[in-house]
Amino acid sequence: MPLQATGDKKDHDIWYSIREENGWSKPINAGKNINTDKNEYYMSFTKDGTMYFSSNKMADQNNTYNFDIYASKRTHDGFQKAIRLPDAINTMAYEADVFVAQDESYIIFCATRKEGFGRGDLYISFKKDNGTWTKSKNMGTLINTRNHELCPFVTVDGKYFFYTSDKDIYWVSTKVLDQYR
Repeated sequence: MPLQATGDKKDHDIWYSIREENGWSKPINAGKNINTDKNEYYMSFTKDGTMYFSSNKMADQNNTYNFDIYASKRTHDGFQKAIRLPDAINTMAYEADVFVAQDESYIIFCATRKEGFGRGDLYISFKKDNGTWTKSKNMGTLINTRNHELCPFVTVDGKYFFYTSDKDIYWVSTKVLDQYR
């Protein structure tokens, strides 16, 4: 939707609503520390409110499909300037549809890479004790197919991992994640 009450929508932005006594607030744009004149979408949150999301703000005119994953810490003043995740996660290709564990111990995301099995595969990366991320790993043929796997999500209780493939929803036990550590 346009930033103002009228006008044209020019790109995708992240918006949110606040739970109020009598329902939900009107949508609020997440602001300039998150949104740009390019596309931002598909967010996931840690327990402390850090937002992980996808953006093609660094893409050049010839490759607008080059989305990367960013993180923005939330403080009492709102979301801080978004930081692009390192090359262990982001490449010159498409990385998006990010899910981050509530304790920020791992992320799962969709990427299109040469070593992939299909139109888009799910990858995983774990946060090390020193705060850096491990090189992302393709989740292999147990999860990925020749189709497009995307929209990863782990239940709040940490028991089940959901994702979509070929326009359908699948789920497995999160015990499968241990094999990628």
